[in-house]
Amino acid sequence: MTDSRRQRLDRLTDRWRSRHEARVASEGRPPADAEREAKAATLFPWRSRSAAEYAATHGAAMVGYTYDAYTYTDPALEAWLRRAPVANGSVLARGLLAAVLSGAAFYLVSGMWTDHSAPPNYLRNLASWTFAFFPGFAALLWGRASALR
Repeated sequence: MTDSRRQRLDRLTDRWRSRHEARVASEGRPPADAEREAKAATLFPWRSRSAAEYAATHGAAMVGYTYDAYTYTDPALEAWLRRAPVANGSVLARGLLAAVLSGAAFYLVSGMWTDHSAPPNYLRNLASWTFAFFPGFAALLWGRASALR
């Protein structure tokens, strides 16, 4: 992604955040339902790690993070969820790139699902699935190996 496109995406992301925060400030946040509250309490390590530590490790996977959009009955859990940073433009761009590349790769190997003229070729199917999933994983994980060391 070029710098100008990245800057535009970051500007759009910042604009969305400011509008979202203005709406939340005027309307407030809705209460989380019981299922969401239970998931938040069990899925996030809010008692043992800080939100910044969690985001440093799992930030690239937080593209669709919405747990901060609700209120929770436990004030400590709610405070932790509010401190977890929302994905930035580069994370969103990598997610979009992963989706587009994997979609194109799946299209290229889509014949493996319609070719029923012979017994299944499991080695070919394995290669096709690997080819189809690789672009998405590569886009999402590119640069993450050095961050994990």
